Amino acid sequence: MKRTFKGMISVLAAVVSLALLAGAFAMPAAAAPPDTTNFAAEVARLVNEERAKGGKAPLNYGNSALNAAAAQRAREYAANPSLIHTRPGGRSYSTVLAEFGVPWLACSENIAFGQRSPEQVVREWMESTGHRRNIMGQSADFNWIGIALAEDAYGRFYWAQLFVRSFSLSVDIVAEPDEPAGEPGESTEPGGNPGGDYSLPMSGGGGFFTALAGVFTGLWSAVTGFFSAIFG
Repeated sequence: MKRTFKGMISVLAAVVSLALLAGAFAMPAAAAPPDTTNFAAEVARLVNEERAKGGKAPLNYGNSALNAAAAQRAREYAANPSLIHTRPGGRSYSTVLAEFGVPWLACSENIAFGQRSPEQVVREWMESTGHRRNIMGQSADFNWIGIALAEDAYGRFYWAQLFVRSFSLSVDIVAEPDEPAGEPGESTEPGGNPGGDYSLPMSGGGGFFTALAGVFTGLWSAVTGFFSAIFG
């Protein structure tokens, strides 16, 4: 009886070890998608912050027609990333401005894809000569900016900036929710090089080896407990 009780304890220990082993391999909960509601406004803020560092006046942001034009370009880019500063049918990106009733004297475009935050996309634009020229107004003396992002079926973000020089626009929105989609940078004068990256999250090696050690420990406990219960 004493031996049987001892065997039951060993079996229980083996079951607990297997449960702990299963827990070690439980899939982590998926990360919540970022809230993109204020991403466009934050990009505008960061752009003007960079311009201030270079002694440039801030760009006006908050015209619904200009932002709608940028949103259209973001959607087009998300639908077909090979269209760099070109619209479906081979039209220039600048035709979207007339389509949305935006008057302009000069215009430019920055696009990018894959960046997960306003900070990342603005940083990478500033690290690219062509995109930086647009942001800093070195291609033309822009005074307005429209911004949008779109998201494809795989959750990748596409960003679009439209810069214009215009004296017929006004701020008519306070804040605008973003739709995820966008592209890398070109101007009607100088153009930027397509930019953007996309990387997959990777686990660190330490966690893997710790889990592996736990696997062997759990298996050993289970095996020894089983034989102890049978032959104990």
